[in-house]
Amino acid sequence: MKAEVKEKLQALYTEYARSLPDKLQSIKAEWLNLKAHWDKNRFQDFHRTLHSLCGSAGTYGYDSLSKAARKIEIFLKSKTDQEFLSREEIDEISSLLDNLEASFKPAQSQTTISEDFFTGNGKILLVDNDKRFIQELNSNLQESGYQVHVISCEENIRQAFFEISPAALIVDVENISQSTADFLFEIYNKEKLSTPLFCMAYSADILTRLKAIRLGSSAFFQKPMESIYLTRKLDQFCASMPGEPYRVLIIDDSLSLAEYYALILKEAGLIARYITNPLLLIETLEDFQPDLLLMDLYMPECSGLELAIVLRQEPQYTRLPIIFLSTEDDRLKQLSALNLGGDDFLVKPIVPQHLIKTVFSRAKRAEILNSFMTKDSLSGLYNHTNILQRLDLEIARAGRQNEQLSFIMVDIDHFKLINDNYGHPTGDNVIRKISSMLLLCFRKTDIIGRYGGEEFAVVMPNTSPEDAFRVIENFRIKFSRFSFQCNGQTFSVTISAGLSSFPAIQDVSSLVSAADQALYEAKNHGRNQVIIADCGI
Repeated sequence: MKAEVKEKLQALYTEYARSLPDKLQSIKAEWLNLKAHWDKNRFQDFHRTLHSLCGSAGTYGYDSLSKAARKIEIFLKSKTDQEFLSREEIDEISSLLDNLEASFKPAQSQTTISEDFFTGNGKILLVDNDKRFIQELNSNLQESGYQVHVISCEENIRQAFFEISPAALIVDVENISQSTADFLFEIYNKEKLSTPLFCMAYSADILTRLKAIRLGSSAFFQKPMESIYLTRKLDQFCASMPGEPYRVLIIDDSLSLAEYYALILKEAGLIARYITNPLLLIETLEDFQPDLLLMDLYMPECSGLELAIVLRQEPQYTRLPIIFLSTEDDRLKQLSALNLGGDDFLVKPIVPQHLIKTVFSRAKRAEILNSFMTKDSLSGLYNHTNILQRLDLEIARAGRQNEQLSFIMVDIDHFKLINDNYGHPTGDNVIRKISSMLLLCFRKTDIIGRYGGEEFAVVMPNTSPEDAFRVIENFRIKFSRFSFQCNGQTFSVTISAGLSSFPAIQDVSSLVSAADQALYEAKNHGRNQVIIADCGI
């Protein structure tokens, strides 16, 4: 674990330890007050306090205290709807509270987190003999921040694997040696290695696919392919790699737990924000736009179940993953929570690695499913509808944060001639190539879509028109130098682009119209150039 993370966690532990005696004293005083002046509503608050202590004490290493609090919490839960308590019930609660006080001992454990979650070395071990493919893949992966170490299918993978300690393995499953296959089977099926394994082959028949699965493959790719698709999959599986991180919103009425979860997730490479007032959820969702919710089940004002139902009634949040996090260990209640809109249920206290893996896997799964509905099948980029929706969201965000935003329309020059001269399959290859190069040349935080046909759109948050111009101009030059081949013929392709910006232009339709008009001017002035709306450069 990083020293900085240790310091932050230690500060949270120290603060929790400092405040814990006061919390226990407050619980004792509240119970004495309840015995003297019974109030049903305050008794329900008392139950929530014990519920919160159960989760936080276990998280911060006070295992005995957590177990004692859990016993009280379970007993209180069955009494919260009663108007009064019997003398026997009062005596039982008093006895349980005495046990709670007696169980208060120094923390039995503290959080440890595997280095794997915080130190992505970016190294990829590639096992392949295809020199041309290796060269292209190596170039693209390096541009995306990876380091590729190549060995042939005949070399000793065991030695290379332990020397490099890769973040991911990529192997040509058709041509690997038996010793390599045995090694992969051993580490993935017997030792349960979590490092992703990607298998490739020219054949995609059932036997080849089964071989890959039995070795432990996380994904399969049929050759030949655009290496950008492999790069995308690496970005999905290698959490520590550069890319647009998942955004997680934590809803927990316990500040100490919310801060703890946020720190753990942030250090795992996620963007995490928390709220302790569940009634602020809707406005926070609109501002933060999370990829996943991590939500306590029992909270004052409203429960996590009620929040989940509210969200599932809103079309824009029906696919937002919700993970419940609670001390509730009743399996029927957990299943009920899942039935009412949850995607997973974790029980407090939870090991950090388990929390991180669950959050990543749920967010990743949602991303993959959403991509089928939001992405263009040929290019893999956002489709027309969704690029405009993302532009609308980014304009609103830029307005709130007082930032600039640039919008670019890109069009392939003479695309009809490409289809006429070389055929539509070649035209499709040009579409795929420009898509992959756009993804490589722009930032991970930029939003790229296929606007339609041979037109593309790029949203560049927090970017001035001058900076956006430099990026798209460099892309224009780079793309024009790429050589396409078809039936022994070599040809190159150029693009034209128009650029508009916020806040000079304030709304989606006007931004698109201005960029489109600038693109039209670029076409009319000879193509193969970039023009900024309202000022030709």
